[in-house]
Amino acid sequence: MHTFTARHRNLRGIAWLMLSLPCFQSMNVMLRNVAMDLPAVEAMFFRNLFGFLILLPLFLRKPEALRTRQLGMNALRGLTHLGGMVAWVYALTLIPLATAAALLFATPVFIAIAAVLFFGERPGVQRWTAIGLGIVGVLVVMRPGVEAISLGALIVLGATVLQGAAKMMVKVIVRTDSTLSAVFHLNVQMALFGLVPTIIFWRTPTLAHLGWFVLMAAIGAVAHFSLTRAIEHADFTALQPFEFVQLGWAALLGFVFFAEIPGNHVLLGGAVVVAATSWMVHHEARRGRRSP
Repeated sequence: MHTFTARHRNLRGIAWLMLSLPCFQSMNVMLRNVAMDLPAVEAMFFRNLFGFLILLPLFLRKPEALRTRQLGMNALRGLTHLGGMVAWVYALTLIPLATAAALLFATPVFIAIAAVLFFGERPGVQRWTAIGLGIVGVLVVMRPGVEAISLGALIVLGATVLQGAAKMMVKVIVRTDSTLSAVFHLNVQMALFGLVPTIIFWRTPTLAHLGWFVLMAAIGAVAHFSLTRAIEHADFTALQPFEFVQLGWAALLGFVFFAEIPGNHVLLGGAVVVAATSWMVHHEARRGRRSP
């Protein structure tokens, strides 16, 4: 009975994940469309602003969202995450969506490396093997030596490192702060740090641009809600292999809206990275269950 219940929860979680993935990739399509006309930092500023306005009623009903004992760490996380997102949006204007999505799958690999370097974790053979496979997958996507490594691919890797670092900071923040507080302060810090460069590189958005931002904020709310529900219902080990579906959505939307056809090396490399991260998540989950 317990096994059936766990399986049922995993299936519900996978269903929620399947809803979130096309939403995230649709946002990437809209971000690329807007970033062709506006600076990447301005695109992210308005994306964050409208997203914050949608979440504001929730924050106002939960006063604990305003409290934090980690103001400095929240500020560092906001700056790091903003840098990663601006780099990501700029990269979307340079390389195909599927290539960017495949490289972004490497985020857990960089998080694992950071855990070793900054948190003193001691990985076993399985985690080192998964890290090695993840790096191989990245190299398959980028094909160094076969073709010139593109600037966009390098920027995506930089964005991946920054986003991975921002996720690692969450481990420190939630030791004293609530999850809602972490979400609130991330939005506020990103808006504050993004305001000055937005003013410096300002280009007046059109009504069409503003419409895209409102639509992005709405779809983003659905995406993050669905992802949260997926994580709430299912184990990470059940969800991780299905992340590869995101590459399929990226390839489909890239073809429909930008006539992009991903090479076999992108699909193969993305599959290797997803397999590596799935193995890593599965191993960590098993090790966690064995811990007293």
